[in-house]
Amino acid sequence: MFLTLTRKVLRDRLWALLEAEPEVTRRVRAKLKLDTVDGWLRNQSELNTPAAYPRITISDGRWTDSAFTEAATFAEENIDFLDADGVTWPLKVTAEYIIKLEVDQARPHEEDEFEEAVHVALLKGGPRLGNADVVTWTISVQRSTRDAIAQAGIPRLLSTMRLNASLLVDGRSFITTS
Repeated sequence: MFLTLTRKVLRDRLWALLEAEPEVTRRVRAKLKLDTVDGWLRNQSELNTPAAYPRITISDGRWTDSAFTEAATFAEENIDFLDADGVTWPLKVTAEYIIKLEVDQARPHEEDEFEEAVHVALLKGGPRLGNADVVTWTISVQRSTRDAIAQAGIPRLLSTMRLNASLLVDGRSFITTS
């Protein structure tokens, strides 16, 4: 549960950063915001209409953790670490978020502008994305081919942004709340 909660908190923070950026909100109508993890969709009836574009989706990707490598000698020096009160160790968790940006193929110039607006919104979150547990983050963009992907008969262009955030958390909290 600890990792699930931590990831949700950061995902909510990403939404807050995007919604605070005027260039993003100008392009995406709030009622069409999609959050695929929570299954939240404000108005599904308008989802596959031309008015639904551009739009954003955020979902969780892969995650990894460092186990004991952040404190390499910890396990050797503290064999009974779970029995000792107050003993903790740093745990580095890397969480991936997949941000999908979809634009109508009829307006391909919007793809670049949309990507830039989202990137600016995330940069405004600073080096920690406004979350004390975040140590570093990186982002990469992968575009679909210029051959449009049709969804419900509507040609669209898709950009996938992969945001990897490294968080430094308390290892004991990870174990005791899971």
